[in-house]
Formats: sequence, structure tokens, C-alpha cells
Amino acid sequence: MFWNIIVLKYDEWRLHHLFLLIILLLYSVIGAVSFIAFEQPNELAKRAHAKAYSLRRSEFAKLRLFRELKYAQAYHRKIIAKPSARSFKELRSMIVRYDRRMRFGIEKDAPLKWTLWGGLYYSGTVYTTIGYGDMATETVGGRVFTMFYAAAGIPLVITILNDWGSLLFCIMQNLWINNLRHIANKVKSVFMFSNRKETIFQTNKDDIVSVEWDSIESEAAESLPLTAALLMLIFWVVLCASIFCIFEEWSLFESIYFFFVSLTTIGFGDLTPNHQVAVGNFVLILLGLSVVSMSINIIQLQVELMFERIVKSIDRDFKTKIIGSLSISKVR
Repeated sequence: MFWNIIVLKYDEWRLHHLFLLIILLLYSVIGAVSFIAFEQPNELAKRAHAKAYSLRRSEFAKLRLFRELKYAQAYHRKIIAKPSARSFKELRSMIVRYDRRMRFGIEKDAPLKWTLWGGLYYSGTVYTTIGYGDMATETVGGRVFTMFYAAAGIPLVITILNDWGSLLFCIMQNLWINNLRHIANKVKSVFMFSNRKETIFQTNKDDIVSVEWDSIESEAAESLPLTAALLMLIFWVVLCASIFCIFEEWSLFESIYFFFVSLTTIGFGDLTPNHQVAVGNFVLILLGLSVVSMSINIIQLQVELMFERIVKSIDRDFKTKIIGSLSISKVR
């Protein structure tokens, strides 16, 4: 009984849309933790090796410089002419201070790439198939896991996009029928000088044909136009680009360019946000891809209506010819 109530409320409140989002979030977290487990030890090991190598190289260069100065002909400097342990220490400190002034030596440790935010960012680039290219796995385990992760994640995201696209289509369709269509008709009537309604045929059978044709036209009028979806997509891109102008300090053109490259899943990687901002960016991109999915649904509907018009037109012409031949035979 309790389970039946849960199922009933689940269908009534359409919680499957939220359920798919929760699955995607959990899938992203699982992917992020797994990629960190594979790649972070390798990143730390490579960084430690590079740091040790840089230290050895710096010490060797300083020691060689001191030996070269020791045997130089600058005998008028006591610190060089008669080197001692104290002079060696002073010279080393002078070289260190010189390195600091010139910003030589070991650079400060850059932030780790394979953190939780970095793992979420990489997971998003995998299952959205964008792949900016600024992050990639290097270990065998990470690359193998990437293949399996993509094989399961890409169909999941396609399912979510189709579901969200259908949901947006229903919402926009209802808004169009109940509100926006009347506004659009009023705006259209302002720019039209006159509205003429065609009357076809005079017989009762012709009226039936015209009724069938009018039913198609009314269905086409109630369907959401493709221009509305395209305007919504443009509005969404400009809105998201404006948000990125604030967080990333990009120009508006750079932000629009980045979102276009992301929504088309090209992902050149010439512009990439920091990982924390990028994780929120994937939510915006998924919603944008849902609008693209909604546009595809509208195109499919418009194509179906176009073929239905063609079929009805052929049927109307056929009926017209039959009625014309019958009327001629009756006259005879």
C-alpha cells in the first residue's frame, strides 16, 4: 500500500525528471572520486620528482658558479680571493637573494588538477563528449576507467537530454497555446493590412475536405514554432555568457564563443574556465543542450505536419477530381 502511494506520487509529481538529475550527480561524484584515486598519486609523484630535480639542478648550478668565481681573476675581492666557510655561506645567501629578486629557482606549487572539482570537471567533459583537452588521464587504470565511464555515461546523458527536452517542449507548448500565441497573433495583425480567408469548394463534400484541411492548419497554428525555440536558445546562450563575463572576466564575445563551442560539443580548449566555475557551467550546458533537444523535437513535429499537409493536399486534389467527374456525369 505504501509502495503504491509512492509510485502514484512519483508519477503525479513527475519526479522522474528529478530522479534522473540525482542519478547524474551521483554518477559525476563516483567518476570524480574514481579519477582522483587513479590520477592524483601519479600527479603527486610527478610533482615531487620535478621538485627534486629542480633542487638538484639549482644546487649544482650554484656550486659551479661559486667554483668559477673562486678561480676568477677578481683577486681584489677578499670574499673571492680567500674563500672560507663563512664567505662560502655568504656567497650562497647572495645567490639565493639574487634568485629571489629575479624570480628564479623553484616556482610555487601550482594547485593540483586532480581534486574533487577537477574530477567533476573531467567527468563532465567525458559524458558530455565535449572534451576540452586541458585535462586527460595518464595512468593505464585512469584511461581504462575513462572508456568504461564514457560508455555508460554518454547514453545516460542522452537519455537525460531527451527527457529534459521533452519536458521543455511540453512547457513551451503550453505557454505558446495559452499565452504567447495570442500575443504573437496580435503583433502579427498589426503588421498585416488585411486577413483573407480562402473558401474552397461549394458542395457539402467540398466542405468536408476544407474542414480536414483546416484541422491541419489549426494543428500547425497550435504547434510551437521553431523560431521560438531558436530565440530561447539565443537568449540562454547570451544569459550564460553574461554570467561567465562576471566569474571569468571574459569579454562577451569570448563567453558567447565558449558557449557555442560547448553546446556544439566541439570543445577546442582554447578557452577553459577554472574547475569550480566549470562544474556549474556543465549544468548550464546541459540545459542548453536540452533546448537543442527541444528544437529537434519541434523540427520533427514541423516535418510531420509538412508531410501531413502533402498527403492531405494530394487527397484533396483526388477528391476534387472525383467530385468534378461526378458533377459532369450528372449534367450529361
